[in-house]
Amino acid sequence: MHVAELKRRLREDKVSSVYLIEGTDVVARQQAVALLTEHFCPGELNAWNVQELIGAQTTAQEVVAAVKTAPFLGEVRLVVLRDFHEMPSSEQQALVQELKPDQENVLVIVTDSLDKRTKAAQTILRLAAHVEVAEPDPDSIVSWVQLNAREQGVNMTSAAAQRLVDIAGSDTGFLYQEIVKLATFLGPGGKADEELVGRLAARGEAKTGQFTIFRLTESIAEGQTSTALSLLAELLDAGEPPLRVLAMIARQYRLLLLAKARAADGVAAAAREAGMKQYPMQRLFGQARRLSTDQIAAGMEAILATDIAIKSGVEAVGALQMLVVSLSERKTPDVGDGR
Repeated sequence: MHVAELKRRLREDKVSSVYLIEGTDVVARQQAVALLTEHFCPGELNAWNVQELIGAQTTAQEVVAAVKTAPFLGEVRLVVLRDFHEMPSSEQQALVQELKPDQENVLVIVTDSLDKRTKAAQTILRLAAHVEVAEPDPDSIVSWVQLNAREQGVNMTSAAAQRLVDIAGSDTGFLYQEIVKLATFLGPGGKADEELVGRLAARGEAKTGQFTIFRLTESIAEGQTSTALSLLAELLDAGEPPLRVLAMIARQYRLLLLAKARAADGVAAAAREAGMKQYPMQRLFGQARRLSTDQIAAGMEAILATDIAIKSGVEAVGALQMLVVSLSERKTPDVGDGR
């Protein structure tokens, strides 16, 4: 279920003693924990009966002890275990062996992802109410922005939402901060158009790039030269220095090479190695499948040559445009091409 379904079930008092909140959408994750906290430990009981633990800094024994501790004044104690995926597998297994579907207190397990092949994960999925909080994908992130804006009392056009994504990137936590900032500025019932978003969001710490550069490299990988050139112009018009744009393209190509090399290991392993979230790595896996290893390596050589040319005095915008054209016009590999 998603956060909206969790809200409905809590309203109907359909509750569980174990909850699994899985996914990397920071905002939805916070909303789910807040809903559970308000339902089980409302008001002042929050201070007495809510305990948070961090997976990498706690043991199964400590979590079990917290779950078995009697609530103070209230009827239920809520234990929130964050970053469950960072607990050693032996501790995960020791913890789930102690979980009971009818335990008095409530345990909320929060994790970026769950390795569903393990016995611990299978036990949790059997016992827990599963709340999925995956990050919005590129096709739905504009709708995500509009929905969260409406919840803050702001009516935002799709063009304005897209503008915010282009400025702030795809990190939902930062996007939400920008939405709250807009809501504070506009007041209840306010309307945000593209011009207003561009004016206000540019004053924050948001950087053009994260999302737009992904759209640019995706267009390059898919051979969409016209779209790629339009996105390049969008980045440059937003004030991004050409060498920074080139550096972002280079980073994406290094990640494409990593995705290609780690294809057999899976998305989760590659994301951990890169220090990034799983969803963008999953998209990179899709891009990498459209290119051969030789094509990615040749692209990196072309990027290096462009860097040298710009630093040697070649006009930067024209050099970047030529690079984007050359990269996007490379043919995609045949099915089954392992290189």
